[in-house]
Amino acid sequence: MSTLILDGDQEKWIIKLIADQSGVKPEQISLETRLNHDLSIDGDDADELLESYAEVFSVDMTGFQWSKYFRDEPHWLNFWQWISGLRGSKREPRTVS
Repeated sequence: MSTLILDGDQEKWIIKLIADQSGVKPEQISLETRLNHDLSIDGDDADELLESYAEVFSVDMTGFQWSKYFRDEPHWLNFWQWISGLRGSKREPRTVS
């Protein structure tokens, strides 16, 4: 997995974007913060965040493997799988960087 090297301004903008969308204070977010594990960003929230990120920073997310890092929003077809995932996420962590 490659790590994006950010200058200070880009880092601040990304952290601000995450803070605005998640309701978490910017001081609580660093480049090592895991979106799904530390901030509980999953499902539609993760989708909206990544769409905003792609739009603001002109990033092509075509090859991004969503299911590797985030769960779908729960509904009656996947409810039990979603609940069982709450006990211990089997998804790989996706950090801010």
